[in-house]
Amino acid sequence: AVAGVVTLKAIATGEETRKASEMGEKLRFRLNRVLEELGLPWCVYGHSSLFHFFTQAQDCSVYDSCSREECLFGTEVLTVQKWSPVIQKLRAAMILNGVDIPSGGGWISAKHSAQDIEDTAEAFRTSLKMVLNN
Repeated sequence: AVAGVVTLKAIATGEETRKASEMGEKLRFRLNRVLEELGLPWCVYGHSSLFHFFTQAQDCSVYDSCSREECLFGTEVLTVQKWSPVIQKLRAAMILNGVDIPSGGGWISAKHSAQDIEDTAEAFRTSLKMVLNN
């Protein structure tokens, strides 16, 4: 019960939610920069503290103008690609590089730091190179 009371006090002001959303935006931005730097036609999208990987962005008609908040592809395409072999390999590589993500994306909390975002972006870069070179 004490943990519940402490948690409710921490989130009562909305500051923790705001910070988690801000960190989510920063993480999505950094991961998309890694994709751009590597020349991969993928994207990372999401809102608030959530992020998702989309590996079929080369088929996206609004790729260049997309806000990266909501993906316009249908649920069927997004669900299938999130369990694709390349995403499963990416998850394994991310774990090897110190970051555990659920299949197809994940979330970030208010307790993650700017350094955590940079470390995650570097793990993402290393993992993509591992996966795509095999």
